[in-house]
Amino acid sequence: MNNHRLSQLLTFYEEDPTDPFNLYALALYYPAAQFFAERNDEDAARAVFEQGIVLAASTGQEKTHRELQAAYRQWQDEWE
Repeated sequence: MNNHRLSQLLTFYEEDPTDPFNLYALALYYPAAQFFAERNDEDAARAVFEQGIVLAASTGQEKTHRELQAAYRQWQDEWE
């Protein structure tokens, strides 16, 4: 994902962190969760992963769902 698009998505998220699309779009490209983790924002990273996983499952995007789950587990292992 290019930095401009990620920057736009982060701006949208900051403007409205309750909008599920913003979290889904960020989580779809899970480097966004990694971005938050690198900023030591554990809560935001966890939120992006968890809500993205829920949204991917609820919209039937199985491949994305599996990828996000795997990335989330890896992040949890590294964080702890």
